[in-house]
This record gives sequence, structure tokens and C-alpha cells, in this order.
Amino acid sequence: MKLDSQNESVLRDLMQLQVHLRDFAGFEDTSRKMLLTKPGVRVNWVTLAAACFANRNYEGCLQSIFSIIKFHEEDQNNKMKPNELSEIILLGVRAYEGQGKNHDALAFFSKYEARVVDLVAKADYLGRLHKKLGNTEKAVAAYEELLQLNSANLETYYKVIDAKGIVLPSRESGAELSPADQDRLKAVLDEYVQGMPRVNAHLRVGLRYLSGEHFSAYLARYIRPLLIKGVPSLLQDMREFYSNADKVARIDAYLRTALSSMESEMTLAAGEEEEQDPTVMLWLYYFLGQHCLFQNKLAEALAFVDKAIAHTPTLLELYTLKGKIYQKGGDRAKAAQLHEEARALDLADRAINAISAMYILKTGDVERGTSVMDIFVKDCGYEVSIHDN
Repeated sequence: MKLDSQNESVLRDLMQLQVHLRDFAGFEDTSRKMLLTKPGVRVNWVTLAAACFANRNYEGCLQSIFSIIKFHEEDQNNKMKPNELSEIILLGVRAYEGQGKNHDALAFFSKYEARVVDLVAKADYLGRLHKKLGNTEKAVAAYEELLQLNSANLETYYKVIDAKGIVLPSRESGAELSPADQDRLKAVLDEYVQGMPRVNAHLRVGLRYLSGEHFSAYLARYIRPLLIKGVPSLLQDMREFYSNADKVARIDAYLRTALSSMESEMTLAAGEEEEQDPTVMLWLYYFLGQHCLFQNKLAEALAFVDKAIAHTPTLLELYTLKGKIYQKGGDRAKAAQLHEEARALDLADRAINAISAMYILKTGDVERGTSVMDIFVKDCGYEVSIHDN
């Protein structure tokens, strides 16, 4: 810099270093110097706008954005790509928001809305701006448009719920909604459950914030399709609810009722006409084994897993679950043996190979554990293997 303060390569490297060090004031100063060296290069204006925004100089950011848009409209031979102009406009909206000028942000966004090609960002920004300005109906409409684009996004449901005036407690607090708020929340979610039956994100929101019979109703709708499909991670995915005794009891009641119905009528609920595949019985045994393991009911968990193995002895997940039960009970040798049995069912599975080796190492048998890991170590011509390093 002392020898040539206008050297572009040096200025570019300095800006990258300043961004890395979070020296945004220096980043803005350097980007301004870069702009002065070549004011006709659009990327220098874009860099300055980004630098001003990072340094919370929102007015400077907006001035740069106005210049970029002006150049784009006047220069017919060097137009920006639609996605590039779209991002510049969204940055301008955020700059207005940073100043607290939400009305100006909405006016700016409305002026250039047709130029925004990111439909997700467009709906999200509109919803947020209308929410800040108190336009509840427009905010909800924007977020519902966002749901049409991606109905499986949990965060969008939270935004809709917030826009409709329902304040959800933080999950860390452990607080519950009042009965009146739960009724309001269920009424909102029911609308989306009916309108978007192919996703379960709305059901997941309900499971997190509803309790009692509302929870039970959503639980049945959430579990049933995953149980029929046979999703091994179902109970692990629902582990977050096991800190609530009432929800655990309701999960237990649903699984046991479904199992009783399957054993007597091969249906998931008494009186149903739709007969289920025998694999549903298998997964019910498996999930009940996991359910009991989560509650440290090891003897009962083991009984369910043994029934599942008797039903289908070729499913390796049953042996790994049984191994976890013995591991939790303190029998590491038996846990390692069961994981080896699981590995033997699929010798081409690298994941179960590594898990089995881990359980063997827990018994202190380093030589055997290493030999299991060596199964998937290819001979690449090196004198030592990966395990010798």
C-alpha cells in the first residue's frame, strides 16, 4: 500500500482480509478507494453498497444502490442479469429497514417488485414489511403465498401464526399455551392440514405447542403414514417430546392401542376396514422397543425387540436396537455381539461396519475393532493404513 496505494490487486486482497477480520469500517473505506480508481466498473459500486450495509451505513448503501439502478437503466449495452438486479433491490429494502423506515422500504419494494425474480424472498419480504406496518391481512396473504411455494417449511408456519397474533412461547422455556390460545392455534393449523395434506410440517408445529386431546389428534395423523411406510427414524425424530410426561403417555397409548388392534384385526384402529400389511406390526414392535428404551424400561424394550426379531429376523435395525438396550444395561460384550450380527446382515454397508467396530472397541478389544474397520480400507499402495496415523 505504501508503494502503490491504488493497486487493484492489493486493494482487493485488503478488502478480503478486512471482511475476514470483521473490520467493516475499513472494508467500506477500501471499497470506496477501489471505486475511485475505476468508477465505471459496476462491481465496484456493488462492493461499496455491500460494504456500507455491513458497516451499518445504510444511507451510503442506498446511494450506491440508486447509482447502480440508474446505470442499469441508462446503459443499454451492459445490462445486469435479472438475478443480480433482484439482489440489489432486496439489499435496498434491507437498508431501509435498517434505518427503521419501513414505509419507505415498502414503497421502494413496490416500485421495483416486478424486477425481483426470487419468489421466496419476494413473499418473505412483503410479509415481514406488512407485519411491521400492522397490515395483518396482507402479511398473512404474503406468508400464505410463501407456503404455496414451500409448504414443508416450519419457519413459514411460525411466521403465519405470529402474523395472526398468536404468540408462541420459546421451546427452551418449556411454557405452554393457554387453552384459549391452543384452540386458536389448532383452528389456524387445521386450515392448512386440510389444504396441504401431503406434508406434515403443520402437524409438527401442532405437536410442539398443543397438549391434551389436541396433541393426541395431531399425533395420530402424524404417526400413521410414517408407521405404514416404515420410517425407522420416526421415534428418534420425536425424541424432543420425551421431556413432557403427558405427551409421552399419549405416545405410549397410541402405539399400544395400534399394536393391540393390529394383533387382533390387522388394522391400526378398532373398527377400521383398511387392513394393514404385516410389516406395520414389525415397525410397531420396533417403535415400542425404542419408546421403552427412551424411558429406561429395558426389560420391556427387550421383549418388544425379541418379538420383532421373531417376526422378521432379517432387519438389521432390530439387532442394533437390541445392542443399544444391552449397552444401556451395561453389557458391552453382548452389545458388540449384536452389532456384529447386524453387520453380517449387510456386509456392504460401511455405516454399520463402523458402528460395529465402535461397539467392539468399547469392550476393549482394539485388535478385533481394527480388523473390522480394515474391511473397508482399500490397498492404495501405501506402506501404512489410515489406522496407523
